[in-house]
Amino acid sequence: MCKISLKKYLIESPFQFSHRGRLESALATYSSLPAHYAPYMWFSLESFALLRALDIHSELQQTKGTEWIHILLGFLKTAVECPEVESLINKSDRIEFISSLLQSLKIVSSTLETGD
Repeated sequence: MCKISLKKYLIESPFQFSHRGRLESALATYSSLPAHYAPYMWFSLESFALLRALDIHSELQQTKGTEWIHILLGFLKTAVECPEVESLINKSDRIEFISSLLQSLKIVSSTLETGD
């Protein structure tokens, strides 16, 4: 399975590692927050929460599956709709980062299709 280290792509933030070691709880929180903010069209907050969910999912070394795909697609949607999302990712690595996410998406979705 394809592994991505998100930390090398992210811009340091005071909130970046504020989960206090409770990764499972943090993943659930960051994954569910966007649904609460979507009606208000707070794309920057939504993208931050989804990016953190992707980062924590990776940190937990969980198997990428349907849940991960939903989180990733939500993040990519906000990345398209909100130019401020670019401020969360190092400019020099942005293309490499998005490309690696899309490559992982392709691998994971084909794995789910074939049932491997």
